[in-house]
This record gives sequence, structure tokens and C-alpha cells, in this order.
Amino acid sequence: MTVEKHLADCILRGRPFDVSQFVSAEDRAHIERAAAGLGTERLKPLREALPRHITYRMIRFVVADLQRAAGLGTPEEEE
Repeated sequence: MTVEKHLADCILRGRPFDVSQFVSAEDRAHIERAAAGLGTERLKPLREALPRHITYRMIRFVVADLQRAAGLGTPEEEE
């Protein structure tokens, strides 16, 4: 598992993570609009629809945050 994938999983599970450190508000808005139209199941269609400077990492982090907000994340296991 890549570090980016691990961080996205942390976001999805609701762990504290400041996405804005990696994605500007403007880029996040681009990603959210694309996700609203194309869905969040696959990243490649999003990447192809977005400006070139938006990376898979940025998309992955915003998509994880959107999925978490929609209640699609996996709850933290109790320790």
C-alpha cells in the first residue's frame, strides 16, 4: 500500500487530516464538481476530466473526504 493510499484510508475512516494542506480550495471545487458528475468509484475518469495540474493524490484525498462525509467510510475499530 502506498503512503497516499494509506492517508486516503485514514481520511475515509475519519482520522484527523487536513486535506487543505495538499489541495487548494479552488482545486477541491474542481474535483468536487467532477465527482458530482462522474461519481467517485474510479479515479481515472476524474483525472481525465480535470486540469492537468490536478494530481491523482489530490483527487484521491478529496474523494476519500467526500466518501467519509457521505458516510461511506469504515468506522474506526475500537481498541
